[in-house]
Amino acid sequence: FSFFFSFFVKLGNIDFEDVIVAFDTWNEEKESYGLPLDQLPVLVVDGFTLCQTTAIERFAATKGNFFS
Repeated sequence: FSFFFSFFVKLGNIDFEDVIVAFDTWNEEKESYGLPLDQLPVLVVDGFTLCQTTAIERFAATKGNFFS
């Protein structure tokens, strides 16, 4: 995740699980994740999937009350 996402999550006391996918297993695993654009990063919250760094950062900023 980006610096800004980490910043908003830490200051906003937002719990999340960071799943790191190894490069050598990426091709085998990417289909099992159901990624909307077949790329990372992806944030899944209550069954809702966000992709693209800026969208994820905005979500974290809003959730942490840093952005309205």
